Amino acid sequence: MTDGVHKDLSQFDRQLKDLLFYLSDSLPSGHPHAGVKAAPLVDAHPPVWLLGLGENSAMQAAELGINYIFGHFIHPARGTQAFETYRSHFSPSVFSSQPQSMFAIFVICGETDEEADRIASSTDLWLLRVEKGLDSRVPSIEEANAYHYTTQEKEKVLQNRQRMIVGSKETVKEQLQILMDRYQTDDIMILNNSFDPIEKQRSFKRIAELF
Repeated sequence: MTDGVHKDLSQFDRQLKDLLFYLSDSLPSGHPHAGVKAAPLVDAHPPVWLLGLGENSAMQAAELGINYIFGHFIHPARGTQAFETYRSHFSPSVFSSQPQSMFAIFVICGETDEEADRIASSTDLWLLRVEKGLDSRVPSIEEANAYHYTTQEKEKVLQNRQRMIVGSKETVKEQLQILMDRYQTDDIMILNNSFDPIEKQRSFKRIAELF
């Protein structure tokens, strides 16, 4: 939704509303793009999810009557407030008759807590580098283990672990349940940015067996 021209974040609210106009075929007559239609036209309205990090985005989703997903994997601190805001201010729309929400979080599930921690080492280094604007490539476990962390970087890794759940099936289930109770939702989007694709599959399979 860039209108063919680069826009800054201040345009996001308008662009989101324009998207909803297109999806519901309801562009106002005075709109600059009045008459433009999203094709193919369908009778149903697709579910729309807004990813957000706090009360502002939650309020936006609530007022527009769309679904809300909280990015715990980015900024976990304001999840409770965000969900409370969303549910208390939700206004039904053609896209959703009632508030629907979920949270997104990094989860790495291993056979044991120690194995999961070993696998997550690649994610730790990847996050550290991405936040510094460095290499976005996910490093191998061997590369991560060989990396010499400074004291400040070690503190940052511990801080980033609040954005994820790492552990055995028992640990993961316990910690996911805590968040599900806190956020009052049992819908979760699981992310896994570890290095080994086989370990990713195993992790997702273990998580699927939990519920």
